[in-house]
Amino acid sequence: IDYWNERYYLNSQYLDIKFISEFSYSTEACLWELTLCDYLRRSPGIELLEYKAFGKKNKSKPDFCFLFQNKKYYLEATVVNPGEYSELNIKLEDLLGSSCRIPREEFKEKICAALNSKVQRYKTGYRDIFDEDDGFIIAISSSPIGMHINPNDPLIEASCLYGFSERQYYPDTDKVIINEELSISKKKNGNRIDTDYFATEKYDFISGVLVSRELSIFYPKFENLKNIISELEDESVYYHNPKAKNPLPRQALSIKYEFESRDEVEKALVR
Repeated sequence: IDYWNERYYLNSQYLDIKFISEFSYSTEACLWELTLCDYLRRSPGIELLEYKAFGKKNKSKPDFCFLFQNKKYYLEATVVNPGEYSELNIKLEDLLGSSCRIPREEFKEKICAALNSKVQRYKTGYRDIFDEDDGFIIAISSSPIGMHINPNDPLIEASCLYGFSERQYYPDTDKVIINEELSISKKKNGNRIDTDYFATEKYDFISGVLVSRELSIFYPKFENLKNIISELEDESVYYHNPKAKNPLPRQALSIKYEFESRDEVEKALVR
């Protein structure tokens, strides 16, 4: 409690005025916002704007806005919850002494749904406050999905963005490749959902997507846990949109893992 109170008092002026009222029922989402806020505030070269200092009156706006090299970037945060999928709601204690299938398909659908939700939010409201040269970043945390069933594979998030399939193994050639897959079918209703955000110019308003999956980032950096709990910049992945009209320069956020194209993803992650 002391740790998070301190983080809040250091960052309160950058947070939505509804942060306190929403904390009790959106705790993980609020902690993700506070984690991002604290990181942006401390990042070299970045000027985080106070919440009241950006946007337009009576217009909805993203969670944060910062300046980098005199250019404005908006950042919208969201978390991926297990939702209605029983495969994503399995408790750790129920798995002790047994095994289960890692729910990769369900996880991918939840990531895609989170992306789609924020894209629609931009189209139906946020873009009204954007200037032509403003950037837009989506920051996703999948930490509410237990790490014992979280696939923990960056290729899944990349496939939601660059429009390709899971790894496909061809025994006749002994090769592993990925194929084009610009949308997927939702398991519950069969509706198609886009995975081509960075494969087409129709989403060129997205500068990039930051993805974190470690629940540990929500906990204080106690001395006895040093080198066990990862820092945000050490465990997150930033995916650049090669089609973005307002891209964020590489290493602007000092994120350890970054990808700028599908080719770069394939070279690093496809075995």
